[in-house]
Amino acid sequence: YKILKIKLATTAGFCKGVKRAMNIVLDTANRKKRDIYTYGPLIHNPQAVEMLESKNVKILNDISEFSSGTVIIRTHGISPDIKEEIRQSGANICDATCPDVMKVQSIVGRYAKKGYFIVIIGDKGHPEVIAHLGFCSGKGLVIESLEEVDQIPKGDKLCVVAQTTYDSKRFK
Repeated sequence: YKILKIKLATTAGFCKGVKRAMNIVLDTANRKKRDIYTYGPLIHNPQAVEMLESKNVKILNDISEFSSGTVIIRTHGISPDIKEEIRQSGANICDATCPDVMKVQSIVGRYAKKGYFIVIIGDKGHPEVIAHLGFCSGKGLVIESLEEVDQIPKGDKLCVVAQTTYDSKRFK
């Protein structure tokens, strides 16, 4: 027989933002037994989403599908426009956006108001990046590769941020 060594990765499990969001959703589900939605999947984990569905937490992908209840903002955050749409629908909003994501949103919003052009390094289709773009006041661009760098407008003051889960080596 061979001896098998098992090593558990020190980074296994959810990050602090996802742990926080899961706690918010589970606490809400335990207090309110119906009409609970997450705006988009809470996280990129099918097993976790399935577990939430077993607790009657549904995924809402379009606010026009909403009738009543609580809408929980997912860890990736949402744009201010979508948040306003949810507010206008009469939903009780519970924000589970990751604090690190909120920090980037705050930076983007602050610098966009100062006239900076915002460059977001990340995956164009990722919900977090789409949310960040919503804070750019129409002056933002997502860059996924070095080949796209020449799309950045010349002469503008720039604010460069990254998707919070983006690989730091690729960012550099």
